[in-house]
Amino acid sequence: MKKYVNKVIGWLSGNMVAIVITLALGASATMLVIIAWPIASDYVMKERRADARQTLMTYAEQLHECHEATGSYRDDQCPQFPTTSERGYYRINATALRDDSFTLTASPHSESPQLDDERCTNIRLDHDGRRYSEDIIGRTSLGCW
Repeated sequence: MKKYVNKVIGWLSGNMVAIVITLALGASATMLVIIAWPIASDYVMKERRADARQTLMTYAEQLHECHEATGSYRDDQCPQFPTTSERGYYRINATALRDDSFTLTASPHSESPQLDDERCTNIRLDHDGRRYSEDIIGRTSLGCW
């Protein structure tokens, strides 16, 4: 038994530096993940918001063209709502569609990873080009546009 214990002690003392280095690398990797994950997640959320912004601007342009041709934003020739954003992260709805005005709203659909975006839950654009956004509890949120 003593011979076995001496072998283990000899192996440990010879490999202690390698063990310490391995533990240090593991701890460093863990810290990197802990720090980098929220930053990467925030970046991805912001990148996906571009889907909402681009789609809202595209539909606003189409509604303006329809209004010029028909005199109304609600004509059958105009885009119909609700619909889905170009990349599929948002549901686009005309929350206030009238003959002479509109407000378009982009909200994450029920299976969208953007449901986790508590800062920019609703992103809006109206007929005058005014941009609005709200957080998860309905407060005005800045930085979504």
